[in-house]
Amino acid sequence: MPYVGNVTEVRHPEDCYIEYEKLKHSAFYGGSQNSLLATSAENYVYTLFREAPQAKEAVKGKLAVVTGVVSGQVGHHIALELAVQAEMHVLLLGKSETGLRSVVQAIREEASRRGLQRPKLYIQRFHIASLDSAQTAAHQCEQLAHSKYDGKLHVCVQHASVGSAEAKLTADGFEYNTGCNFLTTHYLTKKWIPLLRQAATPSYKPRVVCTSSIGHCLGHNFVPQRLLSFPKEGGAPAGYIVPLNEERISGTEPGGVQFTTAEKLAAVAKVGTQVGRSKMAVLVDVMHWAKLYPELNFISYHTGSIATGNNGGMPGLGPVYHIKRFVSQFSPSQGARSALRAALDPDFNNSLRGAYLHADGNPWTPMNPSTIDPKTERPFTMESFAEACYTAAEKVLEHRFAELEMEQQRDTYEPPELVSKNANKDEASADQQSESRMTLDSCGDHSIEETTALIQCNDEDSWGAWIQEYTRERVR
Repeated sequence: MPYVGNVTEVRHPEDCYIEYEKLKHSAFYGGSQNSLLATSAENYVYTLFREAPQAKEAVKGKLAVVTGVVSGQVGHHIALELAVQAEMHVLLLGKSETGLRSVVQAIREEASRRGLQRPKLYIQRFHIASLDSAQTAAHQCEQLAHSKYDGKLHVCVQHASVGSAEAKLTADGFEYNTGCNFLTTHYLTKKWIPLLRQAATPSYKPRVVCTSSIGHCLGHNFVPQRLLSFPKEGGAPAGYIVPLNEERISGTEPGGVQFTTAEKLAAVAKVGTQVGRSKMAVLVDVMHWAKLYPELNFISYHTGSIATGNNGGMPGLGPVYHIKRFVSQFSPSQGARSALRAALDPDFNNSLRGAYLHADGNPWTPMNPSTIDPKTERPFTMESFAEACYTAAEKVLEHRFAELEMEQQRDTYEPPELVSKNANKDEASADQQSESRMTLDSCGDHSIEETTALIQCNDEDSWGAWIQEYTRERVR
């Protein structure tokens, strides 16, 4: 029975003070994140393979998948080092076919510059805000693994994530941060576990590496049980998230009420806290996956504060980030190190199961969830919270895919045609077999080729416009 009651908020949890100090010193003031001292992803992987050559031998020529690949950004550098230095065959997932092709070209040029062999790459369009898109991407990865890699997937880096301060919904009607960061990541992990288990050996644990954030420290009062009953609120306390579209934040109410700057910032900050909740959910979900599948390893990581320009657009934080970029903000290459360590370091074959890595690549003890369990009326433990998040995700996804199946059946339904009793049954059977063979051939070995997009969709701009229009309709 979905939880539908109110949430008791823990406003100032005493046990979080230490973690908040860590948050301030590392993410805001620099702390262990110092771009002047941190090495690049290229140097890190080179050093790792020099000191532990068995790490490269374990993955060379094997299949990896990286989500959230954008030209010049962190996902690009993760894919670059996996393909060029680790010599893995990498499936790149990203929103734009044009962008993915530019990444492929850039990776090949970089391999040539380093004097290394031409990497093998695949591309697939994927939008983290759509479970339908995630389903297609998961299926295509499965087809690739079965057709060319004996049904095995060795490394999965789910770098795709969002950080939306605007109250909006995914294409499936979930609060945007929770739907993208938590539910889509959970779904892809579940779909690819059979491929990962197939690749496991006594000496090697395939890796699932998921983006979390130090911002999980802000993710208190997340109640997983509310996801199914109130998907638009994304597990936040009752009434916490209200429909705020761009006009309400930046302009006036329909009735003409003008928001003050303080009110705008408060609204953005309130929704922005939901980013932390979604990152906390990812972190504990990873821990629970590691408990369920000891033959694999699951790791979450914090990329660090990256000098991409995206953070500068957050209300009130622009000047801060412009100052930080000269001292503590990582380059995208530096931000890729934690994910690459989790994906390649042999230490993760024997220990560090379900670990959370900070931006410097070292394990951190994550903050305990400061949320009251509605069943026991006592604070969640880390284990009980992880199980609650996992269970909620399973129920929500089961419910949503049942809806999608019903919608598909309704859209594709055709009235049955009258068939003569004297029709040739053998001919009909032959036609069905021929159709099956055509379907199999069309999604077999030839469905995925090097640098070929696997799904033909509209361009990125029209896709984004569709998501925005869908969001407006659902909010209304």
